[in-house]
Amino acid sequence: MRLTLFLSTLALAATAPGALAQTATALPYTAQSAALPSAPAGGYTATNLYQHDDDTCENALGWTNGGDFVYLQKFSAVGGNDVINKVMCQFGNPGSTVGPLAGATVKIFVWDDPTDDISPYDCVLVSQSTGVITNTSNGIFDSFSVPPAAVVNDFYVGISVWCAIGTFVGPMDTTTVVPNAAWLTGSAVQGSYTGVPINGNLGLTRMSTSNFPCNWMLRAEGGSPDIVYCTAKTNSLGCTPAIGSQGVASATASSGHPVISLNNRNNKNGLLFYGVSGQANTPYQGGTLCVKSQIRRTPSTNSGGTPAPANDCTGVYTLDMNAFAQGLLGGTPLPALTVPGTVVDCQWWGRDPGFVAPNNTSLSDGLEYIVTP
Repeated sequence: MRLTLFLSTLALAATAPGALAQTATALPYTAQSAALPSAPAGGYTATNLYQHDDDTCENALGWTNGGDFVYLQKFSAVGGNDVINKVMCQFGNPGSTVGPLAGATVKIFVWDDPTDDISPYDCVLVSQSTGVITNTSNGIFDSFSVPPAAVVNDFYVGISVWCAIGTFVGPMDTTTVVPNAAWLTGSAVQGSYTGVPINGNLGLTRMSTSNFPCNWMLRAEGGSPDIVYCTAKTNSLGCTPAIGSQGVASATASSGHPVISLNNRNNKNGLLFYGVSGQANTPYQGGTLCVKSQIRRTPSTNSGGTPAPANDCTGVYTLDMNAFAQGLLGGTPLPALTVPGTVVDCQWWGRDPGFVAPNNTSLSDGLEYIVTP
């Protein structure tokens, strides 16, 4: 069955000016920066928002004969790599009453593009999930979680939803069109689209060069999937170290996953405890040990911060665990650090001469991460 497109006739008359080609919120800190912010309680959560639309849907598309309607959007990973964990989208057109039904099942996909070209034909499916439509034809985004998906450079997210005859499914931002970003595919058989291959059985339509140029009202959210846990030890100056991370732990990358601790005493040596046996929560040197034995140690580093003779909490410990895992920072890294799927727990340890031995140390809270391919 040949499927053809039709356009909603109830398009909105007004549009918000100034569409964004792509936005991505800044990471909360930069490794080895001289101007780091104060650490919030519980560590950091790095979030990147990927968006092409300008917040306003002007129209919608559908299949004249019905079918799985699959709309895709390309983005570029912040810093060259990211972990996508959420997809947000609209359904239908706010100016129409004939969008998909609330309660309908949808499929959500994330693909990585190994060649980073303008075409998604060779994309590899890296994550998928299912969800249920809550908002339809009202301009409100539904949000769907997906299993964390590591992407490098260009990647695509997509939504598959059944388009009944006479309904308008694909929400369009027609104000500013990003070349090669929005694509369309589908299937004539309800529920048959699987995401492998990405073009299903209907080929791919590039919206920027089609009769219906647009960006989809389709977004993605990424960021570090690392988990902060356990309790840090308040140091002798009354400051509480806070652990955090940036980027993605990778089995093959030689950089891109610094593990950082803020609020440490300045100009003190420290190192990172790490292990692959799980989390711990046991008393240790006047604080809490967050890593279960067998514990390994990285080479030492200095916290830096305000030069001596000052004594304050401007010290920052940072070590790129991707570089360490590849043997680029010395020491003897555990081979498991380069095995995809390995769960790693870690914690910063440092010197604190303000306490009496053997408790003259500082301890951050713990961080748990998963090594991605």
